[in-house]
This record gives sequence, C-alpha cells and structure tokens, in this order.
Amino acid sequence: MAETIASVQPEKILKELEKLWIEKGQAEPDKRNAVLRACSMTFLVALDETDDAQAAGETLAELMHEHPSRAIVLRIDTRPGDTLEAVVLAQCWMPFGRRQQICCEQIEIRASAARLEEVPRIIMGVMVPDLPVVLWCRGPELCRDERFQRLFPLMDKLIVDSARFADAADGIEFVKSLRGRVLAADLAWTRLTRWREMVALLFDDAPSRALVANVERIVIRHPAGRTPAAAHYLAGWLKRTMPSPVKVSFEEKAGKELEISGIVFSGTGVEASIVSNGSCVDLTMNSITSGVPFPKISELETLRDELSILSRDPVFEGIQG
Repeated sequence: MAETIASVQPEKILKELEKLWIEKGQAEPDKRNAVLRACSMTFLVALDETDDAQAAGETLAELMHEHPSRAIVLRIDTRPGDTLEAVVLAQCWMPFGRRQQICCEQIEIRASAARLEEVPRIIMGVMVPDLPVVLWCRGPELCRDERFQRLFPLMDKLIVDSARFADAADGIEFVKSLRGRVLAADLAWTRLTRWREMVALLFDDAPSRALVANVERIVIRHPAGRTPAAAHYLAGWLKRTMPSPVKVSFEEKAGKELEISGIVFSGTGVEASIVSNGSCVDLTMNSITSGVPFPKISELETLRDELSILSRDPVFEGIQG
C-alpha cells in the first residue's frame, strides 16, 4: 500500500504495519498455523537509483531466513520531481516440514534527491527499539551524502563494498574515514576470507611452515584494469601476517575473475603459488601441486557472514592503519 507524501510519517508507517499483522492473523483462522512474527534487528538497505533493486531484493529475502529483521529498503529516485512515498509488506516463508508461516516486516521508501533531508527522521522513527541496527549501503554516492550520514551514529554496523566505488583507493579511504564514527565492514575484505584460508593451507604442513620465513617477494595477480580494493587489502594483510618483511607487488593477468586470480610467493628455497582456475585453486609448493575447491562467493554469503558478527574485526582494523 503506497502512501502519499503528506502521510509518510513514522507513526503512520507503524500503524500500517500493525494493520498488516492484524489482517494476516485474521486470514489464518486455525491458530495452530498462525503466522509467526520474527525480528532480530533493524536492517536498512540503501540503494542508488542505478542499483539493481531486484537483485538486492532477492538477496534480502534470502537473508531473512537466517537473520529475520524489520527491513527498511531506501531507494533514491534521481528523476526530476518531488517524491516521498512508502509501502509496507511482509516477507513470509514456510520452513520445510512445517505448516506455520514465518514472516518479517519490510518497509520500502522511495525518495527524490530533494527529499533526502527528511529520510533520516523517518527511518529513526521506525527502527525496532532495543535491537541491533545494521545498514547495508550499496550505493557509494548515497553513502557519501552528508544528509544520509546523519544516520551513521545510530548504526551498530555499517556494511559497504569498496569494489562498487569507481576508484578502489577512494573506496578504501572512505571506509577508513568511518573509524571512530561507526563500526564499518567492507565486503571487499569479507570476500578475502577464503584466499586467506588458502594461504594458511599452503603453509600448513611442517616443511612448508619452515619455509614461510624465507618468503621475500609476493605478487598478487588480478585481471587487467585497475587494481581492485581486495588486492590492496590482501597486500596489507600479507605484510602483517608474514613472519619476515616482504615486498608485495601487483600483476595484471588475463582471466574472468572479478578481483584476484592468484598469489605467487618466492624467496630463498621457496617457490609457491595459489592460482585460481574457475571453481578451484591450484596450490603449488616447490613443484608439488594440489587442487582445492574454490567456488565463487556470492554477495549473499558475504552478507551472511557480516550480519553474524556485530563486533569489531581487529585484523581488518589493523591493516587499515
């Protein structure tokens, strides 16, 4: 149900949500199958007009199963005009083998750039009291808008993706600038978890561990074009992790990978590499190679990880300097 501009007020939205639950309860006369209302946080999703709203919506619907929340989806309309409207709805699913639906609330707000000043007040009025508040800001321009940043101090966690910035260094600097203002997570860093696991696996056995201190040079390979944010983060992590000082450089390598295609280690008595081959990686240590499954990680999976941890990541903060 879309609201007119004049009625997009927090109290009006909350009344519409209550009405929605009453209607859902009346639609199910059998109390054994009554709808279960679930909420563990307020989850705010902010999209630029150019963003893929359908893809974001599908990801949000999947996240609800593990992280039920009152979802607030904000979409900025860059077309000329004066727009501020809201819709309330329920995201429902039925767990396998059960007859009872589980439902979460969703509020969709569409605002023109001219009305963005009013949005923080509306969002603050519909957040669930006494529960965590997480903001997933998909749109770089919206994230940097001072009017929208009024919400940042109220967030328990802010999730961004520096890979979505036009310039990787700009994205990294933006995330770094949030230190002290809000607990910030970068999905470009989250996607590195499996690469970090592969580095640990490469030097897992006793002979390899004995060689790790001999590594002097590391080359991070990525597809042609700008060096991605993930490569910069990986370089920072490797410099802090290796037991001896190392020189880290970047190399463009043909391939379809979006961010990183391989890591090459070299030094006295050690020639090792981790090379992506699509759905697996080849781990090579001094001419001995083994394959390890390495499926592409989705945005959904990275968000699952970040929503599961609402505390500081000292390793990530450490490589930010």
